[in-house]
Amino acid sequence: MNHILLIVTCFIMHHYSDDKLVFTTSNTIQLPFTDTSHYTTLVFDKTRNYYQFDKNVKPTTLSYKEIIKIDSLTGIEVVSYNEKIERSYKEFEDNLRKRKKKIPFKTMELWNLITNYSKYYKQYIPVVNVKGEKEVWVNCFCPDYKASDWKKEPVLVLDGGACFFSLKINLTTNSIYYFQVHGNP
Repeated sequence: MNHILLIVTCFIMHHYSDDKLVFTTSNTIQLPFTDTSHYTTLVFDKTRNYYQFDKNVKPTTLSYKEIIKIDSLTGIEVVSYNEKIERSYKEFEDNLRKRKKKIPFKTMELWNLITNYSKYYKQYIPVVNVKGEKEVWVNCFCPDYKASDWKKEPVLVLDGGACFFSLKINLTTNSIYYFQVHGNP
């Protein structure tokens, strides 16, 4: 039985590159969780995408492995953001209780939270900056707001709350240097 498992494992490792599977330190295979029908990569256009990046960047492409990394980093940032919002709301409630004030409504926290992140649609605009580092602008939005041309044009909104958020990731340094929920106070 162990020989069969070893042969199957070698077959999998031989037939799939790192772009297809992610191997963890526990020697188990973790399949990527990115739903390919929920993202698109758009080409940076200096005449149109002037607000996302410096003028001196150059368009580039993304590998499947990089898309998995982007999704992972974005997911971590979403969890961090939600935790911050929940802490703020709890502090708000605690302050009201201390002053013996009535808590106005429970739904206040819900419109701020990013829920069901895996169902969001994502647009990626990858570039190489002047230092030669790969960066990507990630634009995320709820399924209810998916425009018919979302695979061709950036979906841009004013306001929208947690149904629309964007971030910038430096893939070379694995860092997020911008995160904004649209219309968030």
